[in-house]
Amino acid sequence: MRKESKRTLVFLVVLFAVLLAAELVLSNFTALTVLGKEAYSLPLDGALLSGSMSEKSGGVQVGNTGHIKFFDLGLPVRTVSVRMSSDSMQSGKIIISLLDESAAENYHVFTTGRYYTRGTYVYRIRSSGECKTLRMEFTGNGECLLEDVTVNAAPAFSFSVLRFLLMYGLCALFYFVREKQWWTRFFQWKGEVLPDGNRNSEDGSFLPRTLSLLLLLFSGLFIALTIHGIGFIPMPLADVGTKDAYAQLFSSLLNGRLDLDVPVDPALLESLNNPYDVTERTAMLRDIGAIWDRAYFEGHFYCYFGIAPIFAVYFPVYLITGFRYIPTTGTATLVLLMFALFGIHSALNAASKIFHIRKPAFLYLLSVPACALGFLLPLLGSSADMYYLPIASAYCFLAWTLAFGFGAFLKQKAFLRRLFLCLSGFFLASAFASRPTVALSGILLIPLFISWISKEKKSWWKEAICFCIPLFAGVGFIFWYNYARFGSPLDFGAAYQMTVHDIRSNGISFSLLGESFVHYFLQSPAYSGLFPYYGPSRLDLASYGVYFYSTWNIGAFHLPLTVFPFLGWLPKKKDPVRTATVLVAALLSVALAFLDLCLAGACIRYLFDILFPLMFAGILMLWKWGESISSSVPGKAGFRFTAVLALPLLLTCAVGFALTFANERNWVLSGNPYVFRFFEQLFSIR
Repeated sequence: MRKESKRTLVFLVVLFAVLLAAELVLSNFTALTVLGKEAYSLPLDGALLSGSMSEKSGGVQVGNTGHIKFFDLGLPVRTVSVRMSSDSMQSGKIIISLLDESAAENYHVFTTGRYYTRGTYVYRIRSSGECKTLRMEFTGNGECLLEDVTVNAAPAFSFSVLRFLLMYGLCALFYFVREKQWWTRFFQWKGEVLPDGNRNSEDGSFLPRTLSLLLLLFSGLFIALTIHGIGFIPMPLADVGTKDAYAQLFSSLLNGRLDLDVPVDPALLESLNNPYDVTERTAMLRDIGAIWDRAYFEGHFYCYFGIAPIFAVYFPVYLITGFRYIPTTGTATLVLLMFALFGIHSALNAASKIFHIRKPAFLYLLSVPACALGFLLPLLGSSADMYYLPIASAYCFLAWTLAFGFGAFLKQKAFLRRLFLCLSGFFLASAFASRPTVALSGILLIPLFISWISKEKKSWWKEAICFCIPLFAGVGFIFWYNYARFGSPLDFGAAYQMTVHDIRSNGISFSLLGESFVHYFLQSPAYSGLFPYYGPSRLDLASYGVYFYSTWNIGAFHLPLTVFPFLGWLPKKKDPVRTATVLVAALLSVALAFLDLCLAGACIRYLFDILFPLMFAGILMLWKWGESISSSVPGKAGFRFTAVLALPLLLTCAVGFALTFANERNWVLSGNPYVFRFFEQLFSIR
């Protein structure tokens, strides 16, 4: 055996042993804290119960919230183990506090953890001397039976095979990239189709392209795993009033109506001084939950969310199922996100070729998951409802707008170029019919279009016609739809929404420009000791002198790639069109953030208005900087400098991953607890 092969074998064996030992410690860390301690099962029949907890054969019935106290323990506590049983898997939060030798009167919270309604869960805790009283507070989503509480119990032996294999694979990959100089293939490969039609046919192009496809498929699988509410709704609707706005709208369209057929008498609202005042509605009309967050205008109720998902998903599903079913918002969102994922990847590839960006393969591959995680597509899926569905629809159509728009000018044949422009215009109109504020990012094509017009001074109008006809036809339909409902082609109905505030009182105030930058770009996240450890925060906006809708939010700059468009002037070899495109993305995001705060407020749903242009331009900038470094700094030094660019990319993906499990809805935890538990165990020390 050659000396080099022996060294590789020795490294792999030693790596296996080290990571095996590390995984054994990580998977069984809690067990090490109770070595030499005797486990003691606490008697449930002697415990003090309060709240929705009651004695039951075989244990204690745990409801949505309640306390249980154990007295006179008289021993040090290092762990608390609870065993739960239930017919279904639900989740809950447990808070464990003690009275011990350091606190004899006031309870100190020692640990906050998560429990599930089936299984045994062990929580680390360290009392100061002997524990006198143990109190546990349960707050959950469903009922379960508490069968046993044991202190100082070691958890069962655990070993995460997947985590071990992932760590072993990543470390081995790093070794081969460094020692076997695999970096020369992945660093130097830049194969792509250039605008002149020539193909760079360097060796090794097949592997990166294949890996990119696999990464796209895995990204799509992750979105599907975390999607909320996949299913179908039988038609006709059994109870129209209990359905979401999109189901109600589809039912109305089938009946030839644009307004919603909801079981509320409009005359009741007309009797109010201001039907958009939630306080007055609640005091006078207590049975109007069916019309929450619908638009009310001149005695009719409407869905003010974009209509595009109805034609893109609802009608096709209705036809395919033989006029029997329509999709839930979860199913419709899943379909649109799958198309959005591949559309974003295609648009980025087309734009990189237009701008002659010859990205290093390893940055290209690392960017593939960012097409999902950086654009927060899993968050859209895990929060799927009537609020997030139009955003998913807008992202899907905007992605294909840019994919066909940039791709058109890679085509040498006039027919294909004009066909692509026609499709681009159609998808841009569809984006406007989904969420107009997201569709505004279609202006990223303007610098390229202007450049084309300046070069093709005689025949550019043919391309313009191909793009504008479907765009104007689609926008014309939207204007007609608005006029038929609200009497104005530019009125989308958002001003008449029946929610927590009369939105008509909001207006533009330039004094809020700084605040909009804080909330949409800088707002700090929230941290916790529970998986996923990182999530959006909620700020009080009451000091601004006007009402703003505010829920959970996070600043865009916490996804590091979004900073890159604001540095668009840095590359030395400048392409005016590329630079203009990147700076347009930055300026557009600032303008949209300002308008969103003034006219609505600040929440993570509105963040999607500025996220698409920032992330799109950010990835292009990342590739450009990688190319610049690889061209100016050869060899390993260049690879190392370029590898630094992977850090903001990986951090962006990490933040996107965390926000999938901690967001405004948190429906992965409540709706898919098995999926949540799987990833929780993968990233937790047990």
